[in-house]
Amino acid sequence: MQNTSYTGDSKMSSHVTSGHFGIKINQYESTCSIRKQNYNDIENVGMVKVITENDKVIAFGAKPSVGDATQRELFKRYPRYDCIIHFHSSLKISSRSVINIANQFNFECGSTGNNDSCAYNTTTNMKEYVLNDGSRIHAVHLDHHGPNIMFSSKTNSNFINQFINEHWNIDKQTTGVLEDSK
Repeated sequence: MQNTSYTGDSKMSSHVTSGHFGIKINQYESTCSIRKQNYNDIENVGMVKVITENDKVIAFGAKPSVGDATQRELFKRYPRYDCIIHFHSSLKISSRSVINIANQFNFECGSTGNNDSCAYNTTTNMKEYVLNDGSRIHAVHLDHHGPNIMFSSKTNSNFINQFINEHWNIDKQTTGVLEDSK
């Protein structure tokens, strides 16, 4: 996959980009974005290796993104995908009838384990979309927060970029205020 990032805000505060992403290596191992980093400089920032053993999570070299727990749940629920991205940008008004929207306000980011967790909310609200080349992805927009988009590393990144640009205001970070939708 080509190296493409969506951070939701080109004017980053404290040189930190919002959002997270991960790549599944196998059912026990993944790489994940490191918490509170500038991912416009991924070559120097790097990622963190995460291994799960039963209920134990081991991260190597850095603290994973807060979204890592939700990402691992999504990889379990949707095994055909090995990539996920989440960024904090508003959904375009023209896409509110196309993209599945889930309320995020009541859920703590990264929480897992039961019917009132971020992971449950995200996994149960994902919807399949077909890209222009016929490949399939799953996505959900967490209202006033941003999307989670899952795809295969074999998917042409140009079509993923086209999907994202068609549906999200990627140059504007979500603040949670209703005005973000305009």
